[in-house]
Amino acid sequence: MISRSSHYLGHDAVKATADARRPLPVPFIALMVVTLVGLAGFGWSERATFYLVAQRAVITDIPSAGRDSNDAWPTIEGAVSWKLTNGDSDPALGAFIDMPPVALTMTLTIRKNPDAALPASHIIEIVARVPPDFPKRAIADIGPLAFKSNPEARGTSLFGSMVKQGDDTFLMGLSPVPADVEANLGIMEANFLELPLTYASGQRGTLTFEKGTTGTPIFTRALAAWREE
Repeated sequence: MISRSSHYLGHDAVKATADARRPLPVPFIALMVVTLVGLAGFGWSERATFYLVAQRAVITDIPSAGRDSNDAWPTIEGAVSWKLTNGDSDPALGAFIDMPPVALTMTLTIRKNPDAALPASHIIEIVARVPPDFPKRAIADIGPLAFKSNPEARGTSLFGSMVKQGDDTFLMGLSPVPADVEANLGIMEANFLELPLTYASGQRGTLTFEKGTTGTPIFTRALAAWREE
């Protein structure tokens, strides 16, 4: 479980970890955007289809240089619900994250890349939404997605490239290099997920959420199926 007093890995630390990883070829960015424009994610109307047993999610503010500590946004608590589609034949992981204090909702999907022409082993799609009356909480940038063994551990980001598509959609293509594929599957075995967030206001935060009792067996099944392939 996530502690209220936990301090999570900051955006700069995660970025440094990601920068040390092998980037995908530059043409990957354009190809991914063009190929995945029509890729269907988990629809917002499917909110009720996620497992009812929700796990905890926390957004922690990251102090910025020159900012008064009294101006820091508080720790925000919410929940994440998990689901698995397509069974073991072609598993796709789905997470619905709900942060009521700031009216932020987010869907995250991880699935095997279906397009042989796209240089990526798996596709991660993140859609973040806030209502118009929370403009400062609009998400300007996300990622890369990282995993860690516990809330206070240093996150390990996945091998791949993140791009922004539209106002609220972000896509991450994971490296198809065999060694990177195996490394990514190993990274995804960790119990907690982490996303660095940059808001439209310029402030930054870190979203940490757990697999928990519902997400853990879903990841176990999906990772086993992906390894067999």
